[in-house]
Amino acid sequence: YPLVCLGSLRRAASINAEYMGRKIAISRKTGFRMTRHIVVLDAYGVSLASFAAVKEMMHRLIMDLQVMYPETLKRLYIINTGWLFQAAWRMASNFVHPITAAKIVILGTSYRKELSKAGITEIPDWVM
Repeated sequence: YPLVCLGSLRRAASINAEYMGRKIAISRKTGFRMTRHIVVLDAYGVSLASFAAVKEMMHRLIMDLQVMYPETLKRLYIINTGWLFQAAWRMASNFVHPITAAKIVILGTSYRKELSKAGITEIPDWVM
């Protein structure tokens, strides 16, 4: 998989903001708040060579999301993570707000059972 650039992730975040408008309309109609998000990020292909770029991209993305959409993230699952990614997260999580860090779940390649517990069962075939 090609490395997704920060610009693409920011565009995805702005598209997400458009969905927020729809969720607000549904919230008003149903009487229930529907503005929390569950995100699944596939880290397949992140290697030692791309790690620095991914680390910087994730740092910027998390900081942007904390500022632009506070309290809208319910859970972020990062799947297909290798040992290097997991070790880096253990260190990086010390610099992320504890409330945000608690919402981030790092999963290796055996992620389907955990996602299923969260109600995420429709995973595209192209996801490893």
